[in-house]
Parts: sequence; C-alpha cells; structure tokens
Amino acid sequence: MAGHILDARTLVPIHFGLARPPFYVEVDDALAKFQAAAADLDTHVTVLAPGESLDLAAQTTSGRLP
Repeated sequence: MAGHILDARTLVPIHFGLARPPFYVEVDDALAKFQAAAADLDTHVTVLAPGESLDLAAQTTSGRLP
C-alpha cells in the first residue's frame, strides 16, 4: 500500500464505487478490502462522502490525524 510506504498520516480512498467498464472495473467489496489492508498495516483511513472534504491542517497534537 503506497500510503504506508510513504508514511502517510492518513489514507483517503478514491475511485471506489465506480462502474465504468472497460476503463475501470472495481474488485468486489473494494472499500472493505482497502480498510482491512490498512488496518493490517496500522494505518489510519478516512472515508469521505461525495462532496465532503478533509482539512489536512487540522492535526492533533501528536501530529497525526484523528
């Protein structure tokens, strides 16, 4: 997982819930698989709803996002 390798503070999955064959074909239960892989690496995941944003400057005192 690239975010883990790059020591990202949080991962925000994108491009899930899309159906645009033949250009993009999603694997079954992509978001759950992503979250499980991140949990195995002890990496924080923030899932945003469509139109929602994330303020990356709003970090906790530990320097990590909640």
